Amino acid sequence: MTSEQSGPTWTRQDYLYLTLAMMIKFGDGVEIYLPGVITQKVSCELELSSLQEAFLAAILYAFQGISLLSAVKLASWFGERNVVLFSLYSSIVSTVFCAIVPNYYTFLLSRALIGMSCGLNSTLIGILCVKNISSKDILPKFSFLHASLAITLGGTWASLLGWLLLDNLGWRVFVLLTSIPIFIPPIFILHCYTRQEVDQEYSSESDPILDRRTEDLSEEIFSIRALKASLFMCFNFCIGYGSILLLPAIIKQHNLEADYDMFENCEEVVHGHQYLILTGMNGLANVLGRIIGYPLRSRVSFVVLQSIVMLGAGISYGIILTKPGLLVESTMMGIGKLCYSIQGVEVGILLYDVDYFGYSRVSLGSALMYTGGEVGALLSTFLAVIIESQIAVLVTLFVIVLQIVLIQSMRERK
Repeated sequence: MTSEQSGPTWTRQDYLYLTLAMMIKFGDGVEIYLPGVITQKVSCELELSSLQEAFLAAILYAFQGISLLSAVKLASWFGERNVVLFSLYSSIVSTVFCAIVPNYYTFLLSRALIGMSCGLNSTLIGILCVKNISSKDILPKFSFLHASLAITLGGTWASLLGWLLLDNLGWRVFVLLTSIPIFIPPIFILHCYTRQEVDQEYSSESDPILDRRTEDLSEEIFSIRALKASLFMCFNFCIGYGSILLLPAIIKQHNLEADYDMFENCEEVVHGHQYLILTGMNGLANVLGRIIGYPLRSRVSFVVLQSIVMLGAGISYGIILTKPGLLVESTMMGIGKLCYSIQGVEVGILLYDVDYFGYSRVSLGSALMYTGGEVGALLSTFLAVIIESQIAVLVTLFVIVLQIVLIQSMRERK
């Protein structure tokens, strides 16, 4: 069997950068899904209003979006490696601060700082790896593993730890045990193994990924594609990230209807084995969707596949509107998450697609996409807390319709 038939060959350096990127994205995934695990618990303990709870849940995504675009400029001054290192160190410091803060406002500040830290590495870790992997042929699988699968595994880890530890240890100790152990190995890798490789200037002769360079896109074509890609990620995040807090809100509503004593022990919030529901939706359904989505994208055209998965998500949310009970509603949320996750495979690959954005603008295109995604995450997260859950489901259905319309216009994707 020839190497062409068996697929592109991965080098030791490729595996090193894949490990680095996946661990960072895993840690980011923990932070992204953590609000769905701890927000209700924190809100009850600190006696927050619904508006304060909404700000607490959404501020990470807001500051993550703010720092995404600034990361591109910072990288041009200091290099991707140094900015990624700074983001990892600041994330650890912010997490420790998050665990020891005495009140709502300092906790809010710490979540904002963690959002900024995640935003600084969200785009740059992928760009850093694109500049160092051996061949463009491995880029789709590389992007899928770190930009899609690793984040979902982080969400699974956060939910599973919530079930195992949160009720026993409390949220202050809990946040210390989630992402900090994950961020330490990437710091070690960046300090010890990549210093000589990633701070140099790259040219078409020296950069492995540019060996098959083609002509860059015109400004007009890039702008149109960047707008479509940003909206695509915005709507995708609005559907998927909104469910991070929407399902806990639905569970809480069912707990209230079951007459828990919510004034003394906060028993109306997600607790105990109910964290396994979050693990199933944010974890198993999310991971399964990535595993299903990756082979499907090479067998079914973009427009057909993405339209079908959004139709499936729309049917699931439509069933939730009938209020069939917690078991069915949770199952439908899981199916909706599965559909979002299948689409997330394409989002993760599109982020670093040098053919779609052009080689000279892939960093900017990726940053714009991520910023659009964070806008969607911010709006949907805020609405999931501040408005009644059924209305939030209706809003999600509307976004699904918009996504289907947008998909029909993206026929340049094969």
